[in-house]
Amino acid sequence: MNFPRYLKERFFRPRNARILSEAAARLPERVAAAPTYLQVEATNRCNLRCVMCPIEDLTRARRKKRLSVEEFAHILNEFPYIESLHLQGIGEPLTNPHIAELVACAKTRGIGTGVITNGTVLDREAGEALIRAGLSNAIVSLDSADADNYQAIRKGADFQEVTDNIRKFVLLRQDLDSPTPSIGIMMVAMNNNVHELREMVRLANDLGVDFLTVKGLNPAVAPGLELNPSQQQANETLGLLADPALRPGFQVQLAYLERSPVVRCRWPWTRAYVTAEGDVTPCCNCPDARQVSFGNLFDRPMREIWNNEAYRAFRRELRDGMPDVCRHCPDWHQPM
Repeated sequence: MNFPRYLKERFFRPRNARILSEAAARLPERVAAAPTYLQVEATNRCNLRCVMCPIEDLTRARRKKRLSVEEFAHILNEFPYIESLHLQGIGEPLTNPHIAELVACAKTRGIGTGVITNGTVLDREAGEALIRAGLSNAIVSLDSADADNYQAIRKGADFQEVTDNIRKFVLLRQDLDSPTPSIGIMMVAMNNNVHELREMVRLANDLGVDFLTVKGLNPAVAPGLELNPSQQQANETLGLLADPALRPGFQVQLAYLERSPVVRCRWPWTRAYVTAEGDVTPCCNCPDARQVSFGNLFDRPMREIWNNEAYRAFRRELRDGMPDVCRHCPDWHQPM
């Protein structure tokens, strides 16, 4: 028996989860437990220029960076109780040639690993490598059911190519007789595509994916594209879910409508986001280390960063008010 591992799984991990749950409820400045969910930016470079993405501004001051397997393993070593993670960020993760190795590295540690991709390079070779590496879930960003509108939003992408990649990836999972990954589509709701909700539900269903998530926009990075959701549009889409033509088990989440006047964000208490350069920032909605960085994992261990003065001050500000970088966040008000 591996006694240290037995102690970790039998006693320390449940204890960590309990303390973290208490912290999420009480919102203390200091958290005496480690995060259980992590997002890691596999690369800070992207092959597209999407209208709602601030990549031009964010990458102008950053050197081109792709995480190596060794760097990724170092990051994971700093988070002993991670249960799941997503490889995502400003860059397109599948352009990192080591992406399947990163997934496999996490898989060997028992970590459920997902990826959020624009789908442009999700060909058979990439898809098979990810499935065989043990990918838990894959989310493809697709913001329109209309080819022209999609290509106006996701500049540099080809609608037919990406939808073909999605369909073939679903079939590849079946051909390999693999129960994973779960495969979904994510749409960012904006004033130039929200009228397509019904068409997006139909398209996602027809492509064979497991779910469609419609999330909100951060208007701070894309002024002029924000919307005030029409409940009628949402009701029409929800009514479509009763359509018998939809596949059994297919799910739709209208996350951008799940609003609350109460701040529900618990990221600084329970989760962490790490950039390709190793900076620990509040979350994926605040990936710019020039705005907020609690420290760099390639310079110091997470145990020194997690409760340092910068992290404690940020938790205090989010608990008692609202940090400036969070004011336009589309996710802070949603259930976590």
